[in-house]
Amino acid sequence: MDIKESINDTRKGFEESFATGYLSFPIAKNNPGCEVTGLDIVNAALDANRARAAAECINNLSFVSYEGIDFPFEADSFDLVVTRYAMHHFPQRSYQDRRADG
Repeated sequence: MDIKESINDTRKGFEESFATGYLSFPIAKNNPGCEVTGLDIVNAALDANRARAAAECINNLSFVSYEGIDFPFEADSFDLVVTRYAMHHFPQRSYQDRRADG
């Protein structure tokens, strides 16, 4: 299965180190049936992206701030987990626990 098929089958997606929402915005726009969550430690970036999502009428994209250590989600919370340039900051197991299929 390629990444596009994975995204099309996603019901709940999650982007770690959200920053500009480089991955989450297109996923949310192109998959209106998918709930997408952006997670970041930088509140200013999340606030800017909340405004952007409102301006672009994207209603399936939410934003969560956290301290960067403990994920604020239960295991198996998401069908798809993506990140860009940040994977090396986090233990691999952290991501596997967030996906329903590991």
